Amino acid sequence: MTVSRHGQDYENQLREDYWLYEGTQKGVTEFLGAVGLGWSHMADINPVFLSVANRQKMRLPDKQSPATVIEPEAFPDTLQHFGGQVELHSSLWQKESADRPTYPRRTLLVWDVDLYDKANPTRKFENPEETFVQLEPVYQLMRRKLSDYGLEHMAVTTGAGYHFISQIPDTSPAMDELLKIVVVEPTVTAKQASLSSSSKRDRLVPPLTEAAHLAVARLQQFLFGQVIGHARQRSSRSVEISDKGVRGISFDNTAIVYSIHNRTIGVLGSPYFIKPEIYHPGFAGTILRIPRAGNGFELSLDETMRIRRSYQLASNHLKREECLIPDGSRGVGNLQNDYMTSGLRGLHEALDSTFGDAPERFNDTYRQYDRIIDTSSQTDRIRDLITNANDALLKPDNLDFFIWEVFKSWGGSRDKLAYAPHVAGLLRAIYEDPRFLWGEHWSKETDALRYARGWVSLVLGQAFENEA
Repeated sequence: MTVSRHGQDYENQLREDYWLYEGTQKGVTEFLGAVGLGWSHMADINPVFLSVANRQKMRLPDKQSPATVIEPEAFPDTLQHFGGQVELHSSLWQKESADRPTYPRRTLLVWDVDLYDKANPTRKFENPEETFVQLEPVYQLMRRKLSDYGLEHMAVTTGAGYHFISQIPDTSPAMDELLKIVVVEPTVTAKQASLSSSSKRDRLVPPLTEAAHLAVARLQQFLFGQVIGHARQRSSRSVEISDKGVRGISFDNTAIVYSIHNRTIGVLGSPYFIKPEIYHPGFAGTILRIPRAGNGFELSLDETMRIRRSYQLASNHLKREECLIPDGSRGVGNLQNDYMTSGLRGLHEALDSTFGDAPERFNDTYRQYDRIIDTSSQTDRIRDLITNANDALLKPDNLDFFIWEVFKSWGGSRDKLAYAPHVAGLLRAIYEDPRFLWGEHWSKETDALRYARGWVSLVLGQAFENEA
Protein backbone atom coordinates (compact mmCIF):
# COMPACT_ATOMS: atom_id res chain seq x y z
CA MET A 1 0.00 0.00 0.00
CA THR A 2 1.03 3.61 -0.44
CA VAL A 3 2.13 5.13 2.85
CA SER A 4 1.64 8.84 3.42
CA ARG A 5 3.03 10.33 6.63
CA HIS A 6 -0.04 12.55 6.79
CA GLY A 7 -2.78 10.12 5.75
CA GLN A 8 -4.92 7.29 7.04
CA ASP A 9 -2.57 4.73 5.49
CA TYR A 10 0.28 5.92 7.71
CA GLU A 11 -2.00 5.75 10.76
CA ASN A 12 -2.98 2.20 9.78
CA GLN A 13 0.64 1.15 9.40
CA LEU A 14 1.51 2.54 12.83
CA ARG A 15 -1.41 0.64 14.35
CA GLU A 16 -0.35 -2.57 12.62
CA ASP A 17 3.26 -2.25 13.79
CA TYR A 18 2.15 -1.34 17.31
CA TRP A 19 0.84 -4.84 17.97
CA LEU A 20 4.31 -6.25 17.22
CA TYR A 21 6.12 -4.12 19.82
CA GLU A 22 7.43 -5.95 22.86
CA GLY A 23 5.79 -3.50 25.27
CA THR A 24 2.38 -3.91 23.65
CA GLN A 25 2.52 -7.69 23.88
CA LYS A 26 3.74 -7.53 27.48
CA GLY A 27 1.07 -5.06 28.60
CA VAL A 28 -1.80 -6.90 26.93
CA THR A 29 -0.89 -10.38 28.15
CA GLU A 30 -0.13 -9.20 31.71
CA PHE A 31 -3.52 -7.47 31.86
CA LEU A 32 -5.23 -10.65 30.64
CA GLY A 33 -3.46 -12.76 33.26
CA ALA A 34 -1.27 -14.94 31.02
CA VAL A 35 1.46 -16.97 32.73
CA GLY A 36 3.92 -15.83 30.09
CA LEU A 37 4.30 -12.72 27.96
CA GLY A 38 3.60 -12.36 24.25
CA TRP A 39 1.09 -13.66 21.71
CA SER A 40 2.36 -17.25 22.03
CA HIS A 41 0.81 -17.32 25.53
CA MET A 42 -2.68 -16.18 24.57
CA ALA A 43 -4.15 -19.66 25.02
CA ASP A 44 -3.60 -19.53 28.79
CA ILE A 45 -5.06 -16.08 29.52
CA ASN A 46 -7.91 -15.83 32.05
CA PRO A 47 -10.83 -14.54 29.91
CA VAL A 48 -13.06 -17.15 28.29
CA PHE A 49 -13.25 -15.25 25.02
CA LEU A 50 -11.95 -12.16 23.26
CA SER A 51 -13.86 -9.77 21.04
CA VAL A 52 -12.12 -8.11 18.10
CA ALA A 53 -13.68 -5.06 16.46
CA ASN A 54 -12.69 -4.05 12.95
CA ARG A 55 -13.79 -1.30 10.58
CA GLN A 56 -14.19 -3.73 7.67
CA LYS A 57 -16.93 -5.62 9.48
CA MET A 58 -18.40 -2.34 10.72
CA ARG A 59 -18.98 -1.27 7.11
CA LEU A 60 -20.62 -4.48 5.92
CA PRO A 61 -24.38 -4.20 5.32
CA ASP A 62 -26.76 -5.69 7.91
CA LYS A 63 -24.10 -6.06 10.60
CA GLN A 64 -25.38 -5.35 14.10
CA SER A 65 -21.89 -5.21 15.61
CA PRO A 66 -18.40 -4.49 14.28
CA ALA A 67 -17.00 -7.11 16.69
CA THR A 68 -16.18 -10.79 16.23
CA VAL A 69 -15.93 -13.18 19.17
CA ILE A 70 -12.81 -15.36 19.01
CA GLU A 71 -11.01 -17.93 21.12
CA PRO A 72 -7.96 -16.37 22.81
CA GLU A 73 -5.47 -18.57 20.95
CA ALA A 74 -6.88 -17.29 17.64
CA PHE A 75 -5.77 -13.71 18.35
CA PRO A 76 -2.39 -13.82 16.50
CA ASP A 77 -4.04 -15.18 13.34
CA THR A 78 -6.84 -12.61 13.67
CA LEU A 79 -4.29 -9.81 13.93
CA GLN A 80 -2.64 -11.04 10.75
CA HIS A 81 -5.96 -11.46 8.96
CA PHE A 82 -6.98 -7.85 9.66
CA GLY A 83 -3.51 -6.40 9.22
CA GLY A 84 -3.44 -5.26 12.84
CA GLN A 85 -6.43 -2.96 12.32
CA VAL A 86 -8.31 -4.19 15.36
CA GLU A 87 -9.67 -3.00 18.68
CA LEU A 88 -9.45 -5.65 21.39
CA HIS A 89 -11.99 -6.44 24.12
CA SER A 90 -12.07 -9.22 26.70
CA SER A 91 -14.94 -11.06 28.34
CA LEU A 92 -15.52 -10.28 32.00
CA TRP A 93 -16.24 -14.01 32.22
CA GLN A 94 -13.02 -15.68 33.38
CA LYS A 95 -12.02 -19.33 33.05
CA GLU A 96 -12.49 -21.77 35.90
CA SER A 97 -9.89 -22.17 38.62
CA ALA A 98 -7.60 -25.20 38.55
CA ASP A 99 -7.54 -25.32 42.35
CA ARG A 100 -11.26 -24.64 42.91
CA PRO A 101 -12.97 -25.88 39.72
CA THR A 102 -16.39 -24.41 40.54
CA TYR A 103 -14.88 -20.92 41.01
CA PRO A 104 -13.62 -18.45 38.40
CA ARG A 105 -9.85 -17.87 38.42
CA ARG A 106 -10.62 -14.28 39.32
CA THR A 107 -13.53 -11.87 39.40
CA LEU A 108 -12.98 -8.38 38.01
CA LEU A 109 -14.31 -5.17 39.52
CA VAL A 110 -14.69 -2.35 37.02
CA TRP A 111 -15.83 1.17 37.94
CA ASP A 112 -16.59 2.84 34.60
CA VAL A 113 -16.65 6.68 34.49
CA ASP A 114 -17.28 8.31 31.14
CA LEU A 115 -18.17 11.67 29.61
CA TYR A 116 -21.07 11.60 27.15
CA ASP A 117 -22.56 14.15 24.76
CA LYS A 118 -25.48 12.89 22.70
CA ALA A 119 -25.77 16.16 20.79
CA ASN A 120 -22.16 16.00 19.59
CA PRO A 121 -20.80 12.49 20.24
CA THR A 122 -17.43 13.01 18.51
CA ARG A 123 -16.48 16.17 20.40
CA LYS A 124 -15.16 14.21 23.39
CA PHE A 125 -12.77 12.33 21.08
CA GLU A 126 -11.74 15.32 18.99
CA ASN A 127 -11.05 17.47 22.07
CA PRO A 128 -9.57 14.95 24.54
CA GLU A 129 -7.80 17.57 26.65
CA GLU A 130 -11.11 19.34 27.29
CA THR A 131 -12.80 16.00 28.04
CA PHE A 132 -10.24 14.83 30.57
CA VAL A 133 -9.91 18.22 32.27
CA GLN A 134 -13.65 18.02 32.96
CA LEU A 135 -13.21 14.48 34.29
CA GLU A 136 -10.22 15.30 36.50
CA PRO A 137 -12.20 16.10 39.70
CA VAL A 138 -14.07 12.81 39.36
CA TYR A 139 -10.84 10.92 38.68
CA GLN A 140 -9.31 12.34 41.86
CA LEU A 141 -12.42 11.54 43.91
CA MET A 142 -12.48 7.94 42.71
CA ARG A 143 -8.78 7.44 43.39
CA ARG A 144 -9.17 8.86 46.88
CA LYS A 145 -12.23 6.75 47.75
CA LEU A 146 -10.65 3.54 46.50
CA SER A 147 -7.48 4.34 48.43
CA ASP A 148 -9.50 5.09 51.58
CA TYR A 149 -10.74 1.51 51.45
CA GLY A 150 -7.25 0.19 50.75
CA LEU A 151 -8.57 -1.14 47.46
CA GLU A 152 -5.64 -1.72 45.10
CA HIS A 153 -6.60 -0.89 41.54
CA MET A 154 -5.47 0.29 38.13
CA ALA A 155 -6.87 3.42 36.46
CA VAL A 156 -7.04 2.90 32.69
CA THR A 157 -7.99 5.56 30.16
CA THR A 158 -10.84 4.69 27.82
CA GLY A 159 -12.06 6.71 24.83
CA ALA A 160 -13.48 9.47 27.01
CA GLY A 161 -13.11 8.32 30.58
CA TYR A 162 -11.57 5.78 32.94
CA HIS A 163 -11.92 2.22 34.07
CA PHE A 164 -10.86 1.74 37.68
CA ILE A 165 -10.07 -2.00 37.73
CA SER A 166 -9.29 -4.49 40.45
CA GLN A 167 -9.61 -8.23 40.90
CA ILE A 168 -10.41 -10.88 43.50
CA PRO A 169 -8.51 -14.15 42.96
CA ASP A 170 -10.30 -17.46 43.40
CA THR A 171 -8.24 -18.35 46.49
CA SER A 172 -8.99 -15.10 48.33
CA PRO A 173 -11.26 -15.31 51.41
CA ALA A 174 -12.98 -12.23 49.94
CA MET A 175 -14.33 -14.44 47.14
CA ASP A 176 -16.29 -16.61 49.58
CA GLU A 177 -17.64 -13.57 51.42
CA LEU A 178 -18.84 -12.09 48.14
CA LEU A 179 -21.03 -15.06 47.40
CA LYS A 180 -23.07 -14.45 50.55
CA ILE A 181 -24.59 -11.18 49.34
CA VAL A 182 -26.51 -12.23 46.21
CA VAL A 183 -29.41 -14.29 45.01
CA VAL A 184 -29.11 -15.02 41.29
CA GLU A 185 -32.33 -15.02 39.27
CA PRO A 186 -33.54 -18.52 38.33
CA THR A 187 -34.15 -17.31 34.79
CA VAL A 188 -30.45 -16.39 34.46
CA THR A 189 -29.35 -19.70 35.97
CA ALA A 190 -31.55 -21.62 33.54
CA LYS A 191 -30.19 -19.79 30.51
CA GLN A 192 -26.60 -20.27 31.58
CA ALA A 193 -27.11 -23.98 32.26
CA SER A 194 -27.99 -24.70 28.63
CA LEU A 195 -26.86 -23.88 25.12
CA SER A 196 -29.23 -22.89 22.35
CA SER A 197 -28.61 -22.88 18.63
CA SER A 198 -28.75 -19.07 18.66
CA SER A 199 -26.20 -18.70 21.48
CA LYS A 200 -22.69 -17.44 20.79
CA ARG A 201 -21.54 -19.31 23.88
CA ASP A 202 -19.89 -22.69 23.42
CA ARG A 203 -19.96 -23.64 27.11
CA LEU A 204 -22.08 -23.36 30.24
CA VAL A 205 -21.57 -20.54 32.74
CA PRO A 206 -20.63 -21.86 36.20
CA PRO A 207 -23.17 -20.65 38.82
CA LEU A 208 -20.51 -19.21 41.15
CA THR A 209 -19.02 -17.19 38.30
CA GLU A 210 -22.36 -15.45 37.76
CA ALA A 211 -22.96 -15.00 41.49
CA ALA A 212 -19.57 -13.32 41.96
CA HIS A 213 -20.28 -11.01 39.01
CA LEU A 214 -23.58 -9.85 40.49
CA ALA A 215 -22.00 -9.44 43.93
CA VAL A 216 -19.21 -7.14 42.72
CA ALA A 217 -21.76 -5.13 40.71
CA ARG A 218 -23.55 -4.42 44.00
CA LEU A 219 -20.33 -3.35 45.70
CA GLN A 220 -19.48 -1.18 42.71
CA GLN A 221 -22.86 0.52 43.04
CA PHE A 222 -22.26 1.13 46.75
CA LEU A 223 -18.90 2.81 46.19
CA PHE A 224 -20.21 4.87 43.27
CA GLY A 225 -22.99 6.09 45.54
CA GLN A 226 -20.44 7.44 48.00
CA VAL A 227 -18.63 9.41 45.30
CA ILE A 228 -21.43 10.68 43.08
CA GLY A 229 -22.71 13.43 45.41
CA HIS A 230 -19.24 14.92 45.84
CA ALA A 231 -18.73 14.68 42.09
CA ARG A 232 -21.88 16.72 41.49
CA GLN A 233 -20.51 19.46 43.73
CA ARG A 234 -17.18 19.60 41.90
CA SER A 235 -18.13 18.99 38.28
CA SER A 236 -19.27 21.62 35.82
CA ARG A 237 -21.27 18.91 34.07
CA SER A 238 -24.31 16.93 35.08
CA VAL A 239 -23.27 13.74 36.91
CA GLU A 240 -25.60 10.74 36.49
CA ILE A 241 -25.86 7.01 37.13
CA SER A 242 -26.04 6.49 33.36
CA ASP A 243 -26.20 8.58 30.21
CA LYS A 244 -29.36 10.42 31.28
CA GLY A 245 -30.08 13.67 29.51
CA VAL A 246 -28.14 15.15 26.63
CA ARG A 247 -24.65 15.45 28.11
CA GLY A 248 -22.86 14.76 31.35
CA ILE A 249 -20.57 12.39 33.23
CA SER A 250 -21.82 8.85 33.66
CA PHE A 251 -21.05 6.63 36.66
CA ASP A 252 -21.90 3.57 34.59
CA ASN A 253 -22.67 0.43 36.59
CA THR A 254 -24.93 -1.19 34.01
CA ALA A 255 -22.95 -4.38 34.57
CA ILE A 256 -25.65 -5.00 37.18
CA VAL A 257 -28.35 -5.33 34.49
CA TYR A 258 -26.54 -7.99 32.42
CA SER A 259 -25.24 -11.50 32.99
CA ILE A 260 -21.50 -11.99 32.96
CA HIS A 261 -21.42 -13.76 29.58
CA ASN A 262 -22.88 -10.60 28.00
CA ARG A 263 -20.20 -8.22 29.30
CA THR A 264 -16.82 -7.26 27.85
CA ILE A 265 -14.14 -4.78 28.81
CA GLY A 266 -11.68 -2.92 26.59
CA VAL A 267 -8.20 -4.41 26.92
CA LEU A 268 -5.33 -2.35 28.27
CA GLY A 269 -3.05 -1.27 25.42
CA SER A 270 -5.66 -1.63 22.70
CA PRO A 271 -6.37 1.18 20.24
CA TYR A 272 -9.84 2.72 20.58
CA PHE A 273 -11.27 3.72 17.23
CA ILE A 274 -14.46 1.85 16.31
CA LYS A 275 -16.91 4.02 18.27
CA PRO A 276 -15.42 7.34 17.07
CA GLU A 277 -15.54 6.09 13.49
CA ILE A 278 -19.16 4.99 13.86
CA TYR A 279 -20.04 8.51 14.98
CA HIS A 280 -17.68 10.20 12.55
CA PRO A 281 -16.52 8.14 9.54
CA GLY A 282 -12.95 8.99 8.75
CA PHE A 283 -12.02 9.91 12.32
CA ALA A 284 -8.22 9.65 12.33
CA GLY A 285 -7.27 10.43 15.92
CA THR A 286 -5.03 8.08 17.87
CA ILE A 287 -6.56 6.89 21.14
CA LEU A 288 -4.82 4.18 23.17
CA ARG A 289 -5.96 2.56 26.40
CA ILE A 290 -3.10 3.16 28.80
CA PRO A 291 -2.76 2.86 32.58
CA ARG A 292 -2.65 6.28 34.21
CA ALA A 293 -2.15 4.79 37.68
CA GLY A 294 -1.52 1.32 38.96
CA ASN A 295 1.11 -0.81 40.59
CA GLY A 296 3.15 1.91 42.29
CA PHE A 297 2.98 4.58 39.58
CA GLU A 298 0.78 7.48 38.55
CA LEU A 299 1.00 9.82 35.57
CA SER A 300 0.02 13.46 35.52
CA LEU A 301 -2.88 14.36 33.27
CA ASP A 302 -0.50 16.02 30.79
CA GLU A 303 1.67 12.89 30.61
CA THR A 304 -1.40 10.73 30.16
CA MET A 305 -2.66 12.81 27.24
CA ARG A 306 0.75 12.78 25.56
CA ILE A 307 1.31 9.03 25.90
CA ARG A 308 -2.18 7.86 24.92
CA ARG A 309 -1.91 9.42 21.45
CA SER A 310 1.51 7.93 20.57
CA TYR A 311 1.97 4.28 19.63
CA GLN A 312 5.65 4.27 20.58
CA LEU A 313 5.23 6.12 23.87
CA ALA A 314 2.29 3.92 24.84
CA SER A 315 4.18 0.72 24.12
CA ASN A 316 7.20 1.99 26.07
CA HIS A 317 4.90 2.82 29.00
CA LEU A 318 3.39 -0.68 28.93
CA LYS A 319 6.87 -2.20 28.83
CA ARG A 320 8.15 -0.08 31.73
CA GLU A 321 5.25 -0.49 34.17
CA GLU A 322 3.66 -3.60 35.65
CA CYS A 323 0.32 -4.13 33.93
CA LEU A 324 -1.14 -6.89 36.09
CA ILE A 325 -4.61 -6.09 37.44
CA PRO A 326 -4.01 -5.56 41.18
CA ASP A 327 -5.45 -7.83 43.85
CA GLY A 328 -8.07 -5.75 45.65
CA SER A 329 -9.15 -8.42 48.15
CA ARG A 330 -8.30 -6.49 51.30
CA GLY A 331 -10.08 -3.34 50.15
CA VAL A 332 -13.07 -5.30 48.88
CA GLY A 333 -13.40 -6.80 52.34
CA ASN A 334 -13.42 -3.31 53.87
CA LEU A 335 -15.94 -2.12 51.30
CA GLN A 336 -18.22 -5.09 51.91
CA ASN A 337 -18.17 -4.48 55.67
CA ASP A 338 -19.59 -0.98 55.12
CA TYR A 339 -22.01 -2.19 52.47
CA MET A 340 -23.54 -4.79 54.81
CA THR A 341 -24.88 -2.09 57.16
CA SER A 342 -25.98 0.33 54.45
CA GLY A 343 -29.38 1.37 53.18
CA LEU A 344 -28.38 0.09 49.74
CA ARG A 345 -27.93 -3.37 51.27
CA GLY A 346 -31.50 -3.08 52.52
CA LEU A 347 -32.70 -2.38 48.99
CA HIS A 348 -30.80 -5.39 47.62
CA GLU A 349 -32.21 -7.60 50.37
CA ALA A 350 -35.71 -6.45 49.46
CA LEU A 351 -35.07 -7.32 45.81
CA ASP A 352 -33.77 -10.74 46.85
CA SER A 353 -36.76 -11.45 49.11
CA THR A 354 -39.02 -12.23 46.13
CA PHE A 355 -38.89 -12.18 42.36
CA GLY A 356 -42.42 -10.82 42.28
CA ASP A 357 -45.57 -12.56 41.09
CA ALA A 358 -45.23 -15.80 39.14
CA PRO A 359 -45.31 -15.33 35.34
CA GLU A 360 -48.53 -17.33 35.03
CA ARG A 361 -50.24 -14.63 37.14
CA PHE A 362 -48.91 -11.64 35.18
CA ASN A 363 -52.11 -11.11 33.18
CA ASP A 364 -54.14 -10.86 36.40
CA THR A 365 -51.67 -8.67 38.30
CA TYR A 366 -48.88 -6.67 36.70
CA ARG A 367 -50.47 -6.55 33.25
CA GLN A 368 -53.55 -4.76 34.51
CA TYR A 369 -52.02 -1.68 32.94
CA ASP A 370 -55.04 0.63 33.25
CA ARG A 371 -55.10 0.07 37.01
CA ILE A 372 -51.40 0.85 37.26
CA ILE A 373 -51.82 3.99 35.17
CA ASP A 374 -54.75 5.20 37.25
CA THR A 375 -52.76 4.77 40.46
CA SER A 376 -50.11 7.18 39.21
CA SER A 377 -50.17 10.94 39.67
CA GLN A 378 -48.58 11.21 36.20
CA THR A 379 -51.16 9.21 34.28
CA ASP A 380 -50.44 10.60 30.81
CA ARG A 381 -46.72 9.93 30.89
CA ILE A 382 -47.05 6.50 32.50
CA ARG A 383 -49.65 5.56 29.87
CA ASP A 384 -47.36 6.76 27.10
CA LEU A 385 -44.38 4.77 28.45
CA ILE A 386 -46.39 1.58 28.79
CA THR A 387 -48.07 1.99 25.40
CA ASN A 388 -44.69 2.55 23.77
CA ALA A 389 -42.70 0.26 26.06
CA ASN A 390 -40.64 -1.02 23.14
CA ASP A 391 -38.33 0.83 23.14
CA ALA A 392 -39.32 3.60 25.62
CA LEU A 393 -38.69 1.42 28.67
CA LEU A 394 -35.17 0.59 27.58
CA LYS A 395 -34.02 4.22 27.83
CA PRO A 396 -32.35 5.44 31.05
CA ASP A 397 -34.31 8.70 31.35
CA ASN A 398 -37.64 6.92 30.97
CA LEU A 399 -36.66 4.10 33.30
CA ASP A 400 -35.61 6.60 35.97
CA PHE A 401 -39.00 8.31 35.82
CA PHE A 402 -41.07 5.14 35.48
CA ILE A 403 -39.45 3.23 38.34
CA TRP A 404 -39.64 6.14 40.78
CA GLU A 405 -43.23 7.04 39.86
CA VAL A 406 -44.57 3.50 40.13
CA PHE A 407 -42.63 2.82 43.34
CA LYS A 408 -43.96 5.96 45.04
CA SER A 409 -47.52 5.56 43.73
CA TRP A 410 -47.63 2.07 45.26
CA GLY A 411 -46.54 3.46 48.65
CA GLY A 412 -42.81 2.80 48.42
CA SER A 413 -40.21 5.02 50.04
CA ARG A 414 -36.64 4.93 51.35
CA ASP A 415 -38.03 3.24 54.45
CA LYS A 416 -40.60 1.05 52.67
CA LEU A 417 -38.66 -1.09 50.22
CA ALA A 418 -40.98 -4.10 50.01
CA TYR A 419 -42.52 -2.66 46.83
CA ALA A 420 -39.17 -2.63 44.99
CA PRO A 421 -39.23 -6.27 43.79
CA HIS A 422 -42.79 -5.76 42.53
CA VAL A 423 -41.71 -2.76 40.46
CA ALA A 424 -39.09 -5.08 38.98
CA GLY A 425 -41.81 -7.70 38.48
CA LEU A 426 -43.94 -5.17 36.60
CA LEU A 427 -41.03 -4.27 34.32
CA ARG A 428 -40.35 -7.94 33.68
CA ALA A 429 -44.02 -8.53 32.84
CA ILE A 430 -43.89 -5.68 30.32
CA TYR A 431 -40.61 -6.94 28.84
CA GLU A 432 -42.07 -10.41 28.37
CA ASP A 433 -45.48 -9.22 27.13
CA PRO A 434 -45.80 -10.36 23.48
CA ARG A 435 -48.09 -7.41 22.76
CA PHE A 436 -45.03 -5.17 22.68
CA LEU A 437 -43.36 -7.16 19.89
CA TRP A 438 -40.01 -7.69 21.57
CA GLY A 439 -39.10 -10.43 19.13
CA GLU A 440 -35.98 -12.26 20.33
CA HIS A 441 -34.78 -9.40 22.52
CA TRP A 442 -35.33 -11.32 25.78
CA SER A 443 -35.44 -14.90 24.53
CA LYS A 444 -31.72 -15.11 23.77
CA GLU A 445 -28.97 -14.13 26.18
CA THR A 446 -30.35 -10.92 27.74
CA ASP A 447 -32.59 -11.80 30.66
CA ALA A 448 -35.72 -9.71 31.29
CA LEU A 449 -35.78 -10.35 35.04
CA ARG A 450 -32.11 -9.44 35.52
CA TYR A 451 -32.54 -6.34 33.38
CA ALA A 452 -35.60 -5.23 35.37
CA ARG A 453 -34.05 -5.94 38.76
CA GLY A 454 -30.81 -4.24 37.75
CA TRP A 455 -32.52 -1.03 36.71
CA VAL A 456 -34.67 -0.94 39.85
CA SER A 457 -31.48 -1.34 41.88
CA LEU A 458 -29.74 1.48 39.98
CA VAL A 459 -32.66 3.90 40.09
CA LEU A 460 -33.90 3.36 43.65
CA GLY A 461 -30.33 3.09 44.86
CA GLN A 462 -29.99 6.82 44.29
CA ALA A 463 -31.94 7.26 47.56
CA PHE A 464 -28.89 5.90 49.40
CA GLU A 465 -26.15 7.94 47.77
CA ASN A 466 -23.52 9.58 49.99
CA GLU A 467 -23.67 6.83 52.63
CA ALA A 468 -20.34 6.57 54.44
